[in-house]
Amino acid sequence: MKRLLHLAPILLLSLTVALAARAQDGAVDLTGMGIYASEEAVKEAARETSPVRSKAKPIAAGTFRYVPTAALRQQTVRKTVQHLQGQSPTGAQAFDNAFGAGKTDYNAVYEGIIKGSGLHNNDAADALAAYILMNWMVVHNVQDGNAITVPMAQGVRGQVAPLLAPKLTAAGAAAQTGEEFKLQTALLFVGWQAAIKGGQLSGFRQSVASRFKTQYHFDLAQLKITDQGLVKR
Repeated sequence: MKRLLHLAPILLLSLTVALAARAQDGAVDLTGMGIYASEEAVKEAARETSPVRSKAKPIAAGTFRYVPTAALRQQTVRKTVQHLQGQSPTGAQAFDNAFGAGKTDYNAVYEGIIKGSGLHNNDAADALAAYILMNWMVVHNVQDGNAITVPMAQGVRGQVAPLLAPKLTAAGAAAQTGEEFKLQTALLFVGWQAAIKGGQLSGFRQSVASRFKTQYHFDLAQLKITDQGLVKR
């Protein structure tokens, strides 16, 4: 990575640290929970084609790869349900109905999202990049999968990877963080698709933008994505 073009390194660092901390705490994006909680919506999203496409070569795996287990994925879902129960029992039940045991596998949704993007599954840095890219696409209403190229995805990964690495020194941290970001990315994608089909896209986009800005102090509306990653418009 040559530089964090036009984006203050300290801001990107704070974003990466905050995201990693929230992932390991089991935090979940609740934006639009009432929209996308149905099992039918989740399954439909799982059948959707990838929102990120390119024929370019995939990004190198780096040192963030991990081997997930069924137990870890179940734990990731369970932590999300527990987290939701304290905020929205209805949302927790809806989430469990959609992604709980025997339901749609969030990993399958996530794999569809990153297909053709050059981002690897089971890679914590790639999962964080995918989560940021998904938020950006929602905020900017970028529904053309070809708009995000492999170099763009690699640019975002290149920005966050060296900042994320120090947060993943503990045993199992990469796997836990990666799975949390995969789940949140899948949730956001499902919500986005449901908002589009339900005629609630404008409000959904505003809610996502506001939440991201409030939680991470990043105004995605003021940023664009190039081969260098996130840069000011």
